[in-house]
Amino acid sequence: MASAVLVCAATGWEAGPLVSRLGLRSAGAVRPLAGPLPIVSGGGTPAPETPGAVSRRPGSSALFEGAVSGRPVLLLRTGMGAARTTRSLEAFDATGRVVPGGAGRVPLAGGGGSRGSVPPLSCVVSAGLACGLDPALSTGDLVVDLGPGGRTWGSAACDAAERRGLRLRLGSVAEAGSVLGPEAKTALRSSTGACAADMETRALRTWAEGRGLAVVNARVVLDGAGEELPAGFSDPDDPWALAGSVLRRPHLLPSLLRVGWKVRSGLAGLAGFLEEFLPRL
Repeated sequence: MASAVLVCAATGWEAGPLVSRLGLRSAGAVRPLAGPLPIVSGGGTPAPETPGAVSRRPGSSALFEGAVSGRPVLLLRTGMGAARTTRSLEAFDATGRVVPGGAGRVPLAGGGGSRGSVPPLSCVVSAGLACGLDPALSTGDLVVDLGPGGRTWGSAACDAAERRGLRLRLGSVAEAGSVLGPEAKTALRSSTGACAADMETRALRTWAEGRGLAVVNARVVLDGAGEELPAGFSDPDDPWALAGSVLRRPHLLPSLLRVGWKVRSGLAGLAGFLEEFLPRL
């Protein structure tokens, strides 16, 4: 049985295009509380979801499954930031799917029982958007951080990007605690030497290392080193925050629409890259 790859994406904006392009289906909701326990519906089982739908509620997570060129793939929508990522991964632990080096049982999405054996996880991919720290990077460029255990995948990443006509940089991705402006990006690049930054991968690496899993970070640049995202983009999964920002500052609407177009375009490229890259891991 081929080993599985776990893909983690923070927001519905990021997870949705990946789920669609990779042909994944819903495997149920994983809704973490402030603590490490998963939230389930009143019957004690994960609440069913519409196949292929990705929840954008800020406090919820969702799990999807399928295969890409025969390689089993799970995708976990974690929520934005390190704290939500950690809670979602702890809840994912409780589903019984985390079986490095062995086989496990898969709970049904809408009720009790199991689907049978699931393949062991071999690696984790942190996928989604990033801000560029290196001024040479532009919107739509891919950045892949192979981490200390993934150096052998460099040629596979380069080949996958070339086959899809995408610009790729192999380099380190730093952690950011929030959406960064140009000055903060310059400072972070100076202190870390990283070429891009995201808010989730460090937490994901901590979780994965405790389970003997390698982590590859595959990101598409949304905003370049000299660019600043509009204020309403601080949590794109919170529609009330977005609406409130536009109502208070209507002049933000054109810039938010431009960001939305960049998100869709960039994630289409990232999804195509993963379609080529995941089966090679």
